[in-house]
Amino acid sequence: MTTLAIECSTGVATIGLVAKGQLLSERRSLDYRQHSEFVNVAFAECLSEAQIPVSRIEKIAVGIGPGSFTGIRVAVNMARSLAMVLHRPVCGVTTMQTLAFQGREKEPGKNSLILLNAFKNQVFVGLSSQPSTLRTPLCLNLPGLAQFLNENVEPGTTLLALGEGHREFQSALNMEVLPLTRVKISTSSGVPANPTALGLVGFAESVKDAWTEDWKSLIPLYIRPSAAEENFRQP
Repeated sequence: MTTLAIECSTGVATIGLVAKGQLLSERRSLDYRQHSEFVNVAFAECLSEAQIPVSRIEKIAVGIGPGSFTGIRVAVNMARSLAMVLHRPVCGVTTMQTLAFQGREKEPGKNSLILLNAFKNQVFVGLSSQPSTLRTPLCLNLPGLAQFLNENVEPGTTLLALGEGHREFQSALNMEVLPLTRVKISTSSGVPANPTALGLVGFAESVKDAWTEDWKSLIPLYIRPSAAEENFRQP
């Protein structure tokens, strides 16, 4: 059974084909400004490399956010369109769910702190505890992140760093956030900083009744208003 994975929520967009837990083909884009141009070309290249027609796709897993507003819209709209035309089941997976799943696969038994760049000195935050509990993602500024950790994490706890936000905010985290908490952060070179096709499909397949024939039920997870919405609301 071949599953198409679409994930454009973070700075690294991913399109891939997965069958029986094996990666058939995958394309990644490192430029978040080009996600909309990337997906169609990458999709065609993945089909060509795997040597399968589009009709062989039997499921579609898609990242629904949080993350890039444009990237989320691109991914969800592509998944909806293909599901409607091909009459295939779909599964919407949050960026945090995929990253937490990848962390558990590589570092089983560790709780994790997931951070994604929300821009404007803000981060999307997810807190994952074993075996598979994930708090609802939030959008916080750095002082808010310190308060969140103090209120929700036991002192002395070591959390596995997941997500590109740890790298992008490394200096601020070390200087402005962690000194205000009693939480420690560990890293692992074996855990991807961004969602992968295998991670996305792996999580979707691990959840009972995750798939639906109703493509209209795919709802983007934005968490906060876009810059355009914020500007519109200003007096």
